[in-house]
Amino acid sequence: MLMTALTPVRSPVWAEMDRLLDSALRAAPVARALPRVTHPSLQLLDDGEAFVLTVEVPGVRREDLKIEATEDTLSVSGSRELSAPEGAAALRRERQDWSFSKTFRLPAPLQVDAISAELRDGMLTVRAPKKPEVLPKTIQIELS
Repeated sequence: MLMTALTPVRSPVWAEMDRLLDSALRAAPVARALPRVTHPSLQLLDDGEAFVLTVEVPGVRREDLKIEATEDTLSVSGSRELSAPEGAAALRRERQDWSFSKTFRLPAPLQVDAISAELRDGMLTVRAPKKPEVLPKTIQIELS
């Protein structure tokens, strides 16, 4: 049996309605006033001794970032607010204010007091060491 994909027929009236609705929503003052919520690109690795979280946060200042941890979770959040310099008017603005928040449940308990973080060139790196009791141990075999 031959299968054929069906393509719905769209009336020009519907296309015009979609265009008008899209332009009205983009121009709405409420939509422009709200910060854009997004999630930056990130990577979470387990290097055996620690979990290493790397997050791309271009344009975010250190004081606008927050890192929290419990024994089994790691959370990172931040925001970026952009404004034109005093006395200048924006002619076009394609960069937007945004905020994010992300929490990870980790498969091993953390040494919360030993967590470190570094912000360099728009990259946030968080190193969260595992508790020593969950790290693998090498057992020496005695010869008799």
